[in-house]
Amino acid sequence: MNFFKSVTFKVICAIAGLLLVGMIIAALFDTSASAQSSILGAVFYPAEKLSSVLSEKICHLKDNVSGKSSYREQINELNLEIADLQKKLVDYDNMKRENEYYQDFLEVKEEHTDFKMEKADIIARDSEYPYSSFTIGVGSKDSVRVNDCVIYGKYLVGVVTKVYLTTSVVKTITDPSVSVSVYEASTGEISFTGSTAKLAKDGKLMMKNLKKNTQITQNGIICTSGIGGVYPKDLILGTVDSVGPSSEDVSYVAQITPSVDSEELTNVFVVTNFAGKGVSDNQDSEKD
Repeated sequence: MNFFKSVTFKVICAIAGLLLVGMIIAALFDTSASAQSSILGAVFYPAEKLSSVLSEKICHLKDNVSGKSSYREQINELNLEIADLQKKLVDYDNMKRENEYYQDFLEVKEEHTDFKMEKADIIARDSEYPYSSFTIGVGSKDSVRVNDCVIYGKYLVGVVTKVYLTTSVVKTITDPSVSVSVYEASTGEISFTGSTAKLAKDGKLMMKNLKKNTQITQNGIICTSGIGGVYPKDLILGTVDSVGPSSEDVSYVAQITPSVDSEELTNVFVVTNFAGKGVSDNQDSEKD
């Protein structure tokens, strides 16, 4: 009740009275573009301005009285808490991925004690290159060389094709220019991989040059054979989707879906050395 006796309330009443007088005068004159309208505007504009400012203050006063300001403060505090929880969740997810990453790394090291590996973060992807090429943050200073294979856990991701001092370029196994000597785990059939522009676009590759009576079937697991000295033996490439005639010749092919999607990876390992690296079939024959 004190508000209605205050100076603020009296000022508002005075302004309201002026505005009412202004509307009456405006009704008596043509206000489209007359001199009177300019005079009236000059007289009543400051009153309108003051009225607007006072209205905002009154709204703010009402908010304070009704507790809305307190609610705003609580909402702001809750938003800050939510942001903090979201950050902790992101940190947890990153830590979880990192732990899984190193767990896979340790498993590979236990199975392949001869491996020498260099951890590498994926620092860039070539958006103009259609076959999922990417750049990693290790290079010649880290003992990385062209034809070093790139893995994620026990899965083959690709091969290093260019090396600079601190970075390297990797082409994935779906790239049509990459071929890997492989075998199918249950049948032991050996051949090699390849791809086409269409398959690579779909993130797939194929095991080529199979016989018509091949025993490879859907869900078969395709692994590196170790032949050629570029890729260590028993790394997993992926699983078979289907088997059918080749569109290029009279042979059959097995379409393969890679076990890991290179587009989703943020880090990998480069196998810089392993037993048998660089040893070709001819060299093996000479030793025998």
